[in-house]
Amino acid sequence: MDFDFSEDQIDLSNLAKTIFSDLSTSDRVAQIEKTDQRFDKNLWEALSDSGLLGITLPESYGGLGLGMVELSLVLEQLGRRVAPVPLFATSILGSWAIAKFGKSDQKEYWLRDVCAGNQILTGAWTPQTNLKNLIAENDGNKWRITGEKLAVPACNLSSAVLVPVTIDENQRIAIISLEKKGLHNKIVETTNLELQGNLSFDAVELREEDLLDEKGEIIFQEVSQRAKVGICAMVLGCCEEALTMTAQHVSEREQFGRPLSTNQGVALQAADAHIDIDAIKVTQLQAAWQLDEGIECSKAVSAAKWWASEAGQRVVVTTQHLHGGTGADTTHPIHRYFLWVIQLADTLDGAGKSLNNLGKLIAEELSNQSGINFSEAENHFEAQSTQDAVLSVSGSLRGLAVSLSKIANDIRLLGSGPRAGIGELRIPAVQPGSSIMPGKVNPVICESLIQVCAQVVGNDYVVTQGAQGSYFELNVMMPMIASNI
Repeated sequence: MDFDFSEDQIDLSNLAKTIFSDLSTSDRVAQIEKTDQRFDKNLWEALSDSGLLGITLPESYGGLGLGMVELSLVLEQLGRRVAPVPLFATSILGSWAIAKFGKSDQKEYWLRDVCAGNQILTGAWTPQTNLKNLIAENDGNKWRITGEKLAVPACNLSSAVLVPVTIDENQRIAIISLEKKGLHNKIVETTNLELQGNLSFDAVELREEDLLDEKGEIIFQEVSQRAKVGICAMVLGCCEEALTMTAQHVSEREQFGRPLSTNQGVALQAADAHIDIDAIKVTQLQAAWQLDEGIECSKAVSAAKWWASEAGQRVVVTTQHLHGGTGADTTHPIHRYFLWVIQLADTLDGAGKSLNNLGKLIAEELSNQSGINFSEAENHFEAQSTQDAVLSVSGSLRGLAVSLSKIANDIRLLGSGPRAGIGELRIPAVQPGSSIMPGKVNPVICESLIQVCAQVVGNDYVVTQGAQGSYFELNVMMPMIASNI
């Protein structure tokens, strides 16, 4: 992976940074949050005029024809300003699937208006919106959809929503106008003060021309991966700006006649946050790059999800804490970044579920590469507290090391000579011998093996001590065990 951006990518990022910085100030966001729609129309028009509403859409429909990396750079800038515009919903949840899998008439009808900023689309792809499947049944004349979709972004602004629908036990993706009869849209406020919709489908009409061409499972997988990567990009932007604001705060705020930033505890917490942000950025860009290159990216997406959820929340908690009492003020800008990351991390399923999924993927990869069946432990608490299996493996390695060490010593002694010593074996020379002992062969292979075996025996002692570090339901010495096994 090449971490250097092209000139075009840098220019695109700088353009987005300029637009969001100029038009989405803290005061402006606070003003928009008090409106009924929570939508900055002026910012949306500026994004449309600059071509940023069609980053991944084909140029033939007014888009830029770029990839997920470029869209990530723009979403990162959106996150830095917590901008109240549905760029994520329209670009990923809505228009991308139409551009990739839609019929010609669907593309012509929707994509030009999306790029021009005249149409806003969304989709019900995230796990929270797919707890209840939508079922389409034929009433003799037409298909009718029943079911619910919860927490669908930007439903108060969108013209249509893309939803997975089960038709005759097959999953398809449909474009459903939010104005259709029987579709009820209940708007709710989320943690980060955005508005989302709880959709209830009551015999909503479905036509063949509403369906995308590809199998629903394939479209769902591709859109879901892009949605997760896009959310990670927004988390990254939120964390970067929160840390920038915090660095300015602790540098200006004084305590006992000196800036807060000169306190070691403050500096260490800020440094940890910076490292977390770097990890979020690397994993997010890796996943975006793999998507653009067509590389199998399930592990990269899971890694990015975990870092965005776990480290992202850790960063905004730290930045809020370092603001002291002002950080607890819900009207302070730093609190908005805290709310956004908490909301986005929840949309990603949270760190625990992401880590669990990543663990399964790693076990599968280890099994494929080693030919050994690695699987998830049935009892996680037992696996965390008791390291008996690792101790048994280490003991077996120690026994093997002792045997090999004895064999190496025997060979070394039997090969001693030629004038003094046993001299029963002739060891091949692998390095020059001694100038004062003609004919002597240095047993360097045996001596190297003996040293390795001694290290293995020492490692076993460390693993044994680590295995004793299991207290109740947690072994606190697993890192030490892992580095010595």
